[in-house]
Amino acid sequence: MANLGWGWPFPNIPANGRPRVTVNGQQYGHTGWFGRGGQDYHDGFDFGAGLYNGNVLAVHPGTVYQIGSYTYWWFIWIKSPDGYNIVYQEGFRRSDIYVNVGQQVNVGTPLARVTQDHTHIGISNKPIAVAYQHAFMDDGTWLNPVDVIANGIASGGTNVPDPPKQQQQVQTKVIIEDNSAKFIADAKKYLGVPYVWGGHNEANPWAGMDCAGYVNQVYHDWGIELGTAYTPSQEAHFHEIPYSEVTTGDVAFFGPHGHTYHIELMLDHNTAIYEPQPGMSCMMQPISQHPGTWYGRNDEMHGKIFPTKTVTTNVSTSNDNSSSSNQESYYFQPFIVQDDHSIDMWGLHPGDDVQDDRFKDPESMKKYALTQLVPDPVISIEVITETNLTPVPGEEVYLTIPERGTLIEQSDSTTQSAYNTTVTVVGFTVYPFDPSQGTDITYENLQASILHARTYSADLKRMEQLANAMLDRMPQIIYTKEDPSATQTMKKGALWANPYTIDQMKEGETKNDGKHNSGTDSGKSGTGGKPSSTTDPPAAH
Repeated sequence: MANLGWGWPFPNIPANGRPRVTVNGQQYGHTGWFGRGGQDYHDGFDFGAGLYNGNVLAVHPGTVYQIGSYTYWWFIWIKSPDGYNIVYQEGFRRSDIYVNVGQQVNVGTPLARVTQDHTHIGISNKPIAVAYQHAFMDDGTWLNPVDVIANGIASGGTNVPDPPKQQQQVQTKVIIEDNSAKFIADAKKYLGVPYVWGGHNEANPWAGMDCAGYVNQVYHDWGIELGTAYTPSQEAHFHEIPYSEVTTGDVAFFGPHGHTYHIELMLDHNTAIYEPQPGMSCMMQPISQHPGTWYGRNDEMHGKIFPTKTVTTNVSTSNDNSSSSNQESYYFQPFIVQDDHSIDMWGLHPGDDVQDDRFKDPESMKKYALTQLVPDPVISIEVITETNLTPVPGEEVYLTIPERGTLIEQSDSTTQSAYNTTVTVVGFTVYPFDPSQGTDITYENLQASILHARTYSADLKRMEQLANAMLDRMPQIIYTKEDPSATQTMKKGALWANPYTIDQMKEGETKNDGKHNSGTDSGKSGTGGKPSSTTDPPAAH
């Protein structure tokens, strides 16, 4: 058995004593000081530099697991074999730190030189990256560091089993690679290519494509030939998947199986890129603004974007085979993401852990995590207007909330004392037969309400696209005495109607004993109203 001792972080604290507090709020627990985002719970102990300066020493043996920056101060995270995670922070800058990641430390090892006004020490049985999510929360995540150190000194330390002798075993595992960035770059290079109905030339895609042709082109770039220019035929190359599984390279179909009329390519779980309609160009937008009817995956493309490979590694196990363990590894160390402005305005409100296996580097994960934050408070406000006019559903208006206890005319909206945002009309009550009764309007900034308004707008856009598609499929009818194909380009399926003149209609009535004869003069030369060839169906939009 190995014994892990304990000690105080500064040599002027007696072994059987306890550190002093000179400023309220330095002690652990509920302090009565409400300066921490409206909370009075302090999750560690602050050793004031007036009494405790020089070098901060390790209080318990372990391994330096992480050195990092959290807002404007640096921290040292040490993991001990007995399950304690100890963080030293706020007392020093990066240039003041002596130790390195991976270094073994013992009780009394100098860690850093104190150059700030206090050194904060926190102790938890959970990883510090997880414990940070529970900052200022009295839920048992953080332990009283003074009690832990004092009790450890009094008991003579912590006993832990000696590590078992190790032997090597070969372990095989499957790793999934990620080529999504390459796929996204290829798909986005066609942004701005104009929509051309039925158009798609693999040798010159810049001349224009429709929605089906665009998907064909990107798949062609990756060596996959769909071999069809119509969305109903393209369905055979995909199998349906739930939206929860949608990722880069999948597609969104619009319309029921066998009768789809539009297709979009998914850049990621939330973003689609596609050729929209005549008069527009290749564009991308959140799929939530124009949700697909169903979603499909081509397994060959999915395998190219997310290929798998098998790797072999050496794994250490104990010689006596009495126990084995699996160690979880990370692409990068867990970290904290926060919105400093939101914390300044509303205090610290930790959220749930964010995990996503799609990201292999910390910067990409950070950008994604920031999108999951809700930096502004949820607002619901009811207003009674001076008139009874009907508002516009989904309309957004600008809202200013002045500093607490301040009238709006006394507030300076350019400072942080006032909160400015936009809110959306989500409901109203109007009294058209009582002019004296103002309209009762409810505004909210809830994301769901905004998405609802966008969905309403998306439904209108979808109806517009369907109408344009129907107009695009209607036959072209030209009323003229002369063959129109001699002077202009005719669409496939066009109709030429050779109309009667008034004199011809009167002459026809005479010849037919007064019976009215109307319609196309089939006896005239030319197409006589017969449609031109319609053997080729129109390209799907």
